[in-house]
Amino acid sequence: MHDSDIKQYEIDTLKLTEIKQVTKMIINNKEKIHEYTIIKESIKAIANNVQENISKIDDTLKTVEKNYNYNYNHLK
Repeated sequence: MHDSDIKQYEIDTLKLTEIKQVTKMIINNKEKIHEYTIIKESIKAIANNVQENISKIDDTLKTVEKNYNYNYNHLK
């Protein structure tokens, strides 16, 4: 092997190492994106559930107010 061949081999080895590292980073990022997507969907589901509960509480309060007004007006 000539010096130029050895240098080219070293350069190619470094490039391959860099490609492996970048590939590993891309795979890790894809996994994190997947995890964050699952978390985001869970948060959306929780938010929808909270909104439904708020609506139910609001309906209950309206019913209580109607009953209070009805009783107040009929017990005068």
